[in-house]
Amino acid sequence: MTILRNGKKEEMMVKIGNLEASAKIMAAAVKDRLGAEVRVLTTQELEKYGLNENQGVAIGWLDPKGPLHGAGFEVGDLILGINNQPVAGVDSFVQLVTALKPNEKASILALDHKSGNTGTVLVMVR
Repeated sequence: MTILRNGKKEEMMVKIGNLEASAKIMAAAVKDRLGAEVRVLTTQELEKYGLNENQGVAIGWLDPKGPLHGAGFEVGDLILGINNQPVAGVDSFVQLVTALKPNEKASILALDHKSGNTGTVLVMVR
């Protein structure tokens, strides 16, 4: 591929991959940066908390040494937003997290799965 950068033509090699492989790589990056894996909310969770279908994700796994665990998150807690941007499912969550810079503090809107209370927690991204 040829691109124009600062008035000069540059040749670049581009490798086209598939979407599934790309999604796995991005999910691994999220796991590394926040120490967590997330999942789609169940119908029961949506009803219990009065949420819409494309609103939030649930934490499915936490690294005991990861940033989310260190900030007090537990498996089953919900993440509804990051830095005032709504989380509209797993893909949305992955995009928001991969846009964060290392060592950046992210403001995470969370819902405690035990109490149903929501609040904002600052988390340092790896």
